Amino acid sequence: MARKNRKNNHVKSEIPSPSANKEVTKISELLKSVTGSIVNKEQEMLLEKDNELRDKMLADLESYTEAEQQYKQDSAEYQSKSTLLNEELEALEQQKSDLYRQKTKLDEDNASIAQRQTEVDNARQQLLEEKKSLKTEQLELRKQLSVLEEQQINAELGFASQKQEALQVKNKELSELQKTSLAQIEQRLKNIYDKDNQLREREQQISLIEEELTLRANNLEQDLLKELHARKENDNKALQKQKLDLVEQESALKLAQTELEETKAQLDIQNDVLKSHIHRQFEAKLTQLAAENKALIESKRKAIDEIDRMAQENAQFEDLKRQLTNDGINNVQEELNRLRQKNRELKHELSERYEDGLIEDNQRLEERLDDTLSQLEDLKASYAQAQSELNNTRLSALERQNLLQEKRILEEHKRVLNISIEQLKSQIDDLEDAQKGALPFSLLSDMDEKFSSLASGLQAVPSLEEFSNLMRARIANQGLYYTNKDIRLFIAGLSMSKLHILQGISGTGKTSLARAFAKAINNPPDNDNELYCEVIRVQAGWRDREDLLGHYNAFEKKFYAKEALQALYRAQQPRFQNTLQIILLDEMNLSQPEQYFADFLSLLETSDIAKINLLDSSHHDAPLLFKNGRTLEIPKNVWFIGTANHDETTKEFADKTYDRAHVMEIHRSEKLTFDNTVDNTQYSYSSLIERFEQAITKHQSDVDDIFELLLESELQKNLLKIKVSWGNRLQNQARKFIPVYMACGGTMAEALDHLLATKVFRIGKVCGRYDTRSDKIEDINDSLLRIWETLGLSDVPEESSYLLEQDIERLSGV
Repeated sequence: MARKNRKNNHVKSEIPSPSANKEVTKISELLKSVTGSIVNKEQEMLLEKDNELRDKMLADLESYTEAEQQYKQDSAEYQSKSTLLNEELEALEQQKSDLYRQKTKLDEDNASIAQRQTEVDNARQQLLEEKKSLKTEQLELRKQLSVLEEQQINAELGFASQKQEALQVKNKELSELQKTSLAQIEQRLKNIYDKDNQLREREQQISLIEEELTLRANNLEQDLLKELHARKENDNKALQKQKLDLVEQESALKLAQTELEETKAQLDIQNDVLKSHIHRQFEAKLTQLAAENKALIESKRKAIDEIDRMAQENAQFEDLKRQLTNDGINNVQEELNRLRQKNRELKHELSERYEDGLIEDNQRLEERLDDTLSQLEDLKASYAQAQSELNNTRLSALERQNLLQEKRILEEHKRVLNISIEQLKSQIDDLEDAQKGALPFSLLSDMDEKFSSLASGLQAVPSLEEFSNLMRARIANQGLYYTNKDIRLFIAGLSMSKLHILQGISGTGKTSLARAFAKAINNPPDNDNELYCEVIRVQAGWRDREDLLGHYNAFEKKFYAKEALQALYRAQQPRFQNTLQIILLDEMNLSQPEQYFADFLSLLETSDIAKINLLDSSHHDAPLLFKNGRTLEIPKNVWFIGTANHDETTKEFADKTYDRAHVMEIHRSEKLTFDNTVDNTQYSYSSLIERFEQAITKHQSDVDDIFELLLESELQKNLLKIKVSWGNRLQNQARKFIPVYMACGGTMAEALDHLLATKVFRIGKVCGRYDTRSDKIEDINDSLLRIWETLGLSDVPEESSYLLEQDIERLSGV
C-alpha cells in the first residue's frame, strides 16, 4: 500500500506543477509590461507633441483674439469718430440751411427793394412825362403870346379903333390865363420838386439798406463758407488718415490671420500624418505581439497535451505493472527507469523550447523597439527640417509672387507700349500714304464738283416794303414773332454793313432771327438751312483767325478747314453765288472779336481787296476758286451776324467794332397772327442789292441835307464839348441805312434815331461816361430835341432821348 502511494506521488511529480504555470504567467506579464512601456512612451511623446501644438495654437489664437479685439476697439473708435463727424456735418448742414434762409430773406429784401426801385423809376418816368407836358404847355403859351403880339401890332397899324375893345378883352383874358397857368405851373413844379426830393431820399435810403444788406450777407456767407470749408477739410483729413490706419491694421490682421490659418492647417496635417503613422505602427506591433502570444499559447497547449499523453501512458504503465506482477522486479525497475529518463528528457526539451522562444521574442521586440525609437528620432529631425524648409519656402514664395507680379506688370506695360508703337507706326504710314494722293483742301475741292450747277427758280425781290412784310410773315410761320421795326432795321442793316451785332437778354431770339431770315429769303429744300446760314459757336480763348477759319498742317500737307471757311467758299459756288448767305457767330464776344475777327474788320469795308491768304505760297492742288493757288476772296453775298450777351463771362466790344457794325437790340415780342398762305419763292441776292440801290438813289439827297444841318447844329457843338463827333463813315452808313429803312415802310425819324442811338449816344461814347456832367448831357438832349424840330421830323427820338435821360439821372444821382 505504501509502495502504491509512492508510485502515485512519483507520477504526480511528472505533471507540470502550478509554479510552472506561474512562471509562464510572469513571462506574459513581463512581455505585456515591456510592450506597454513602449506603447506608453510613444503615447506620451505623441501627447507631448500634441500638447506643444495645442499650446502653440492657443498662443496664436490668443494673439489673433487680441488683434481682433484691437480691431474691434479701433472700429468702435472709428464708428464714434464717424458719428461725431456726422453730427458736425449735420450741424454744418443746419448752418447752411440757416444761411440759405438768411439768403432767401435777403433775396426777398432785394425783391422788395427792386419793387421800390421800379416804383421810383415809374414815378421818375411820370415826372419826365409831366416835364414834357409842361414844356409842351410852355410852347403853346409862347405861341399864344406870339399870336396876341401879332394882333396887337395889327391893331396899331390901323385896326385899333375897331379892335381896341377886343384887344383889351383878350389882354385881360391872357393876363388871367397867364397868371392862372403860371400859378398852376409853379404849384406843379413845386410838387414835382417835392416828389423828386422824396424819391431821391427814398432811393438813397434804399441804396444804403441794399448796400448794408448785401455787405452783411456777403460777409456772413464768406465767414460761414470759410469755416465750413476749413472744418470739413480738417475732418476729411483726420477721417482719411484714420481710414488709412484702419485699412493698414485690417490688412495686417488679415495677413496674420491667413498665416495663422495656414500654419494651423499645416500643423493639423502634420499631426494627423504623425498620429496616423504611429497608430499604424502601434497596430502592427500589437498584431505581431498578439500573433506571438497566440503561438506561445499554442505551444503551452501542446505541452499540456503531451503531459496528458504521458499521464495516460503512466496509467497504462501502472496497469501493465499490475498485470506483470508475476514478472521480474528487475525488468520492471529497468522499464520504470527508462520511462523516468524519457520523462526527464521530455521535460528538459519542453523547458528549453519554451525559454528559447521567449528569449528570442524578447530580443526581437527589443530590436524593434530600438528601430522604432530610431525612426521616431529620424521623424523628429525630418519634421524640424521640413518646418525650416516650409518657412524658407513661404518667404521664397512671397518674394517669388512679388517678382511675378512685377514681371506681369512690366510685361503688360511692354505689351501696351508695343501696341502704341505699332499704332503710331501705322498712323504715320497711313498719313504718309494719304498725303501722297490727298488734296490739301479736300472739303473745299469736293464743293467744286458738288455745287457746280447754277441755282434755278430764283425770283426778284418785290418792293422793299412788301418784302419786309413778307419776311415778317414767313418768320412768323416758323413760330418766331418780331415787330415791323425789328424786320425793317434788320433789312436796312444788310444794306449798311456786312457785320451785324444783335444784343439783348438771353431768350429774346437773337440767334433765331438770323437763322429764320436766311430760311425765309432762301426757302431751302428739305429744310437744309445750314447751306445758307452756317452757325459758328465761338469759344472762349479764341486768339486769331485760325480759330475761326482753320490751320494748315505742314507735316500732313493738309489744311483743316473749319465751318466758317467752308461757308465762305461755298458761298462762291455757282449754286449759291446769287443767294444771300449768313455766317452766324453765336456768343460772338465770349472771346475778343478784335483778335480772331481782326482781318475781317479791316476787309469788310474794302470790298475791292477783300481777300485772305490761307497759304504762304501757291499750291498746285488748291481749289478752283482760289486766287493764285493760295488766296480766298470774301464773297459779297456773305453777311457776318454775331449775337452778344453782356455779363461777367463776355468781352466788351471795342469802338472800331461798334463803328463798323450794324447794332440792334432785340426785345421780347408778343405772339401775332399772320396769313399762313405764303409762297415758297426763293429770292436772289442781286435783286435785293438792286432794290437797295434804288432806295439809296431816291433818298440820298435828303440824307445829305440832314447831315449838313447836323454838322452846323448846336447838337454838334455840344457834342464837341465832351470830345465826341462823327466822321464820314457814319454819313456813308446813313446814306445806305436811312433810305432802305424808309423804303421798307419806316420813317426817316426812326432810322436817324436808331443810327444816332447806336453810333453816337451809345453806352461808352456819350452815355455811361464818368468824365462828364449831367448839365452837359442835358444840353445835348435839349439840342437834340431842337434839331429834331428844325428838321421837321414828326416822331420823337425815343431811343436817343431815353439813353440821354437815363444818363442824366445817373449823373444826377436821382
